Amino acid sequence: ALKSMSPRINPAYERRTGDRASQTTHLSPLTNPLVLELHRGGRIFGTVRRADNGKPVAGATVIGTPRGDGTAVLATSAQDGAYIVDYLAAGQVGLAARGDGLYYDGSDQPLITVAVGEESGPHDILMVPGAIISGKVTSRKDGSPVSGVRVTTAGGVRDIRQHPVATTGGDGRYVLNGLPLGVNPVLTANKTGYAIETATAEIAPNGTATVDFQLGSGGQIEATVYDQKKNPVPGAQIQIGGLLGGGGMDSTAMTDAQGHATITNVSLAASGQIIYITKPGYQSLTTQD
Repeated sequence: ALKSMSPRINPAYERRTGDRASQTTHLSPLTNPLVLELHRGGRIFGTVRRADNGKPVAGATVIGTPRGDGTAVLATSAQDGAYIVDYLAAGQVGLAARGDGLYYDGSDQPLITVAVGEESGPHDILMVPGAIISGKVTSRKDGSPVSGVRVTTAGGVRDIRQHPVATTGGDGRYVLNGLPLGVNPVLTANKTGYAIETATAEIAPNGTATVDFQLGSGGQIEATVYDQKKNPVPGAQIQIGGLLGGGGMDSTAMTDAQGHATITNVSLAASGQIIYITKPGYQSLTTQD
């Protein structure tokens, strides 16, 4: 079981630029051998087409998401629009797709039953034009454009591969397209050396939105990691931010021989930050402000 972190950081204190907060954390060693049992997965196949003219869509990302504890599986449609989502866990699976400015969310379609070692299909996907979000990312310090910023709709803590990502160019501009209509997504802008920023895109009736970001340095946290016997844990990785996995974390640091680490450029957001601590041989630890 995961151990809760104690004491918790006061978000109002830790988020002020230049301020420091301290955190003491305990990791539990893994005492029992880990046994994994692998099963051959199921398969879903079909063709991706445009809903308006029936033409195949090549290069679309098709996402099969099992309901429950299964892991989402991604596939890419071929030149003729054919796709195969393979190695799926048995159970109920929902499909979604994006690409070429089009999208399909599948929320109004029945779930597909997948059995171990069997295939289901054909399940054709009809994609429609999606919303377009564009904007510019600049430095809070001097207003200059910031290149290399990853902007994504991944506002949660799961696999960032399931979300479209745009990277700003030399002029600081980005474009996200093929987003579901009727939804105002939360955008996240992230680049190493800057605090993560989020904003909600208000999609206009014409299917467009403009969202600009200003990035600046964040706060700083001093953290110490101990095991259950109060011994310092060196070499533990501490990640802080709004997204787990996929490069979406705000800041990362490694503990030294005394179990201490300094995490810089932490987001100034007042809440919702995730603290994720890992080290081989220990149970991982996750908490959220």
